[in-house]
Amino acid sequence: MGWLVGIDVGGSTSRARAIHTDGRVVNAVARGLGAHAAGMAQAIDSVLDALVEMHPTLVAEGVRALGAGSSGFGTLARGIPLLQSRLATRLCTAHVSLAADAVAAHFGALGGEPGAMIAAGTGAIALSLDREGHWRRVDGWGHLLGDAGGAAWIGQQALAAALAAYDGRDASGSRLLARATDLLGDPFGWPSQVYGRDDRAGVLASIAIAVSDEADAGDAAATEIVSAAGRALAGSAAAAVVGSVPPRVAWTGGVFASRGVRATFVAELARRRPDVEVVEAAASPLEGSLMIASRSESGNHG
Repeated sequence: MGWLVGIDVGGSTSRARAIHTDGRVVNAVARGLGAHAAGMAQAIDSVLDALVEMHPTLVAEGVRALGAGSSGFGTLARGIPLLQSRLATRLCTAHVSLAADAVAAHFGALGGEPGAMIAAGTGAIALSLDREGHWRRVDGWGHLLGDAGGAAWIGQQALAAALAAYDGRDASGSRLLARATDLLGDPFGWPSQVYGRDDRAGVLASIAIAVSDEADAGDAAATEIVSAAGRALAGSAAAAVVGSVPPRVAWTGGVFASRGVRATFVAELARRRPDVEVVEAAASPLEGSLMIASRSESGNHG
């Protein structure tokens, strides 16, 4: 008896879910507290605080295992064993598994089975698992070096087009200039909002929904950005399906809520790899973190 706890730390928002053996479920969200804004450890602590606030007797009732997926665990994290130990002490459990957010997303998307997954939220990454149990990653290099097709990438492209219109270099971004000004204020303030903040990826990503809306309304500049995002994501997904990886790709993440991104992604992937089956993720990265927690408890970490 007891609770399984899953945590999904994204670039700008963290979520937690606890599921009890008797069927009870507790959810918590910490907005503005993601890996980019607060750092992984602080984001995990904050969303755990929110979870315990929702259900104060959680730890006293017994935590069987914790699974957490966070952007940065794969490339940026330091001191993971110390964080693991601290979380185990806090939750009074011997089973704590920390994984890259893409691994949690893959578990959610494909239930731990071989195949490829493309996740596009604030950032973007493709991850595949072959039949021999080997992982392959494509992109996920962060908003300065990659994450092509993610929300921050879309936002950066949109702000660049908007500033070109502002300068008089290219008027095609005029609608994007108007929308971005509504959201961020005078363009002269944009550099300080982007360059001067630790959560710059989240600031850039905050423009993505407006870009999608403008594309749906027929704006040519927004449509090109959205289409380019779909093509970039398809390229990453195609590159992940190699060797003995089954030709199946699951997509997940908020960027795919854009009809333009989704349609272009499917068409471009079909052009590149007509043998690949494209499916929607079976479950969310948060549910994938719960699967990781369950495997941790059972001793199966594969």
